[in-house]
Parts: sequence; structure tokens; C-alpha cells
Amino acid sequence: MDQILVNLARDPRMVLAMFVGLLGLMFLMESASRRSTAARWLAGAALVFGCLLAAVLVVAQVTKAAPTSLGLAQTLIGPPVFAAIAAGVVAIYRPQNQSFYVFWAYLVAGYSAVLAFPVLFGPSHYYAPVVNAVGLGGLAAWSYLIAPNGARGGVGRSTMLGLALCTFPVAVWIGIAAGLPLVEIRDLLRMSLGVIFVVLMALILQLDARLVASELAERIETQNSLKRLNETLEHEVGRRTEQLQQINMGLQSFAGMVSHDLRAPVRNITGLAQLAMTDHQEGRHDALESLLERIRQESLRANTMVSDLLNLAKTESARPILVEVDMGALVADCVRSLALQYPLAQEVVKVESLPTLWADEGLMRHVVFNLLSNALKFGADREDLCIKLSVDEAINKWRFLIKDNGPGFDPERAEELFKPFVRLGGNQVAGTGLGLTVVQRVVELHGGEVGATSVSGYGATFWWTVPRAG
Repeated sequence: MDQILVNLARDPRMVLAMFVGLLGLMFLMESASRRSTAARWLAGAALVFGCLLAAVLVVAQVTKAAPTSLGLAQTLIGPPVFAAIAAGVVAIYRPQNQSFYVFWAYLVAGYSAVLAFPVLFGPSHYYAPVVNAVGLGGLAAWSYLIAPNGARGGVGRSTMLGLALCTFPVAVWIGIAAGLPLVEIRDLLRMSLGVIFVVLMALILQLDARLVASELAERIETQNSLKRLNETLEHEVGRRTEQLQQINMGLQSFAGMVSHDLRAPVRNITGLAQLAMTDHQEGRHDALESLLERIRQESLRANTMVSDLLNLAKTESARPILVEVDMGALVADCVRSLALQYPLAQEVVKVESLPTLWADEGLMRHVVFNLLSNALKFGADREDLCIKLSVDEAINKWRFLIKDNGPGFDPERAEELFKPFVRLGGNQVAGTGLGLTVVQRVVELHGGEVGATSVSGYGATFWWTVPRAG
């Protein structure tokens, strides 16, 4: 037994088998965590070669098998090793292919060659090297043929792999052509096998490095995406916080409005109705018409407050239904409606030619009606009141403008205009402070913007944009 171990330790083939087998095992275990199909096949080929060759050498030492039998056994090792290498090569350049089927196809072809060689060419001392050389030569050609259609960077890998695989058939051809004994040819082939498996391990490292680089790039992209998402969320949270702060401030104003403004018309209606009833009972009918008119005005005032609140609530959850809207016809209809409250509306409102656009007709009507109503309401005391509605054609959007020569507003407080429950005119002018807030929400629902400019005492300009179709 000791002599057998000594012989095995001195046999360079055993050293090669142990080295390649352990190398394959190490790479197979490491590459398994990488989930690289090509790496597993190539490392598996090294492990199979090392284990089978070591087993053959041990059996040969124990049984004292003849060199012919040893050569035949080594020949039978070739097909599974080459089949595993072939599957790995295909996995490198054609990841979508199923390497398992390639392995079995090449394995059947290899053993078919083992059986056919003696029948076709007769017995030969070069039987084993020639069969192995044909197998590796075919693999070298295969790697060159499939590489140009393979993955990016495949040409460089195919060159390295093809040259390594070619060393085996070249060594066989040189040995046979030079008439070297079979023993010396096998020495050349051991060197060739060492080169081949070193190159295969280098390919595995290259594959793993690419996989690590790909995973690193994905992680960096994921990290950047998370960073962008966090920035977006921070912006959204900030915007929502600002909205909540505005709503909170608005609710405080609303509480005061409900306790004062909204209660006032209801209280007035109650008082006026009581006066009207008393006058009617006492036969004083002359004042009834005046009392009923005041009741009507207070009712309209309360109705306006409730309507503004309902409009604000609807725009919070509304989704615009886009249709073709003739803005010229819509504005004309709004002016006719406003003329019932402001008789001079049709004279003072000047409208330029307006386009047809895609918008929610009901919501857009509210924008026009509210802005024109504000201009008429605040400029009602001016005898020369003039309100102009025009449009500018900007890139990918329409920009509408309503310009008046009314009292205007303090330009330093322009940002407050669209906040809920804020009234720059104070209590001197009727209103709830919600109209412009609703206008802003409607315009934003359409993907546009709204704003206002003014010089106090010299009129105001309100504008809003609507994206153009297409």
C-alpha cells in the first residue's frame, strides 16, 4: 500500500488530477453563490476531469493494469469533460440556450467517436490522444463559430478559449508528426491540459467579475433610484405639509367666517322675515317689497358661501373629462350669465378671438366665470371699467389673460391671492376667499398654471395656462 501511495504521489498525472479537481471544486463552490451557469459548467468540467483521472490512476496502481487498458480508460474520460466544457462555452456566448441539452448532445457524440474510431481506422497506439484531440479541436472551432453572435465582449473570450483548446490537438499533431513515443506525447498533453484548465478558471473569474460589476451597477442604480424617490417624497411631503398648513390656516379663517359671515346672512334673513311678518300682520304692506328684496340678497350671499365650499370640495377629488371646448362660445355664455348681476358686463368685457382646446368644459367655465366675476365686482365703481380677455400661443400651451383697469391689489401680497379663505379686499367686498383657490385647483387639474400681477390702483391681470392637445 505504501508503495502504491508513493507511486501515485510521484505520478505527474495524479498531481495534475488533484490540482485540477481541487481547483474545479473550489471554483464550483464559489461560483454556485454567483448563480453563473457558465461558471458552474466549466468548474464542473475541471472537477469531473480531476476525479475521473485520479480514479483511473488509483485503479491502475491497485490492479496493475496494462498501459493499453489505462489508455482506453483515459479515453473514456474525455467525452464527459468535453461535454461539460461545451455546455459552459455555449452558456458564455448564448445564455438563452439550454446548456443541459448541449451537454448530452456532445456526450453522445463523444462516445460515438470512441466506439467508431477502432472500427474505421483500426487499432492504434494513438487512439486515445487522437479521439481527445478531435473533441477539443471541435470545441475550439465551436467557440469561434458562436462567439460573433454571442454576448458583448465575446470575441476576446473566444480568442483566449479557442487558443487554449487548440493546444491539445496541436500537441497531438506535433507528437505524431515527429514520431514521438506515446509516453512523450502524453507528457505534452499533460502540459496542454494544464493550460486549458488554467484558462477555464480565468474565464470563470472573468465571468464572476462581470457578474459582480453588473450587480454593483444595479445596486448603484437602485441606490440612485431610491435617492431620487426620497427627494421626490421629501418634495411631495413638503408640498403636502404646506397644503395642510394652508388648510389649517384656512380652517381657522373658515371657523371665523362660519361664526360671523355665514351666520350673519342667516341671522339677517331671520330678522328680516320677522319684520316682514309683523308688517304684514299690522297691515303695513309698503315696506314688504323692500324687506323681501333684502331677504333675497342675504339668501344669495349665503348660497354663494355654500357654493364656493362645495366647489372647493369637488375640485379636491375631481378628474377632468376632456372634450373639445370652444373658448369663444364658453366666454360669451359666461358674460351673458354675468350680465344678469352686472348689467354692463356685455359692454365692458372685450373678448379677442379664442381657440378651441381640450378641457373639462364645466371646470373651465368656473375659471372664466370666477375671474370675470371678480373683475366686474371689484371694478363696479369705475365708470370707464374695461376688461380684456385675450390669449397668447406659447410652446405646447395656451396662455389666457384677463386684464382690467380696476383697483388692482397690493403686488407684495400676490402669493396670498390663491390661498383658501384669504380676502385681500377685507370685508368691504362680498366673498368667501375660496373662488381663486378653486380656480387654481381647476387649472392644476388640467396640467396648467395660474397667476396674477398688479399695480395697486391701476388694474390687475390674471392669467392661466392650458396644455395644447398633442
